[in-house]
Amino acid sequence: MPRFVILLHRPAPNSNEPPHYDFMLEVTAEGSLATWRWNTIPIDSSDFTGIPLTAHRLEYLEYEGEVSGNRGSVQRKVQGSYSPEIRSELTEWTIRLSSPLMVGDLQAQRISESEWKFHFTAN
Repeated sequence: MPRFVILLHRPAPNSNEPPHYDFMLEVTAEGSLATWRWNTIPIDSSDFTGIPLTAHRLEYLEYEGEVSGNRGSVQRKVQGSYSPEIRSELTEWTIRLSSPLMVGDLQAQRISESEWKFHFTAN
């Protein structure tokens, strides 16, 4: 089953960016992680938006620590598996997230090149 991870990304002290979460889905056919920036981790049923980021290396499924290029640090908050596997070219999908800290269905829809809409239903 493909994996997912949510990392708390704390930007470098000299950055103007606030801390945020990087939500990453393993896309095995591409050998990379489809990634979105979230402001929060959904716990209960909720609607929220996210910003798509460039694909990340698979190493981030396990990595915690400093990010290269003085871009701050990441700390793993949630990790688990999901199904069915997505393809990065999809603009709409629904998946089931399963981890010790988060179980539920996540729906996603691309609104524009720079914004996605998400709905999480906890079970």
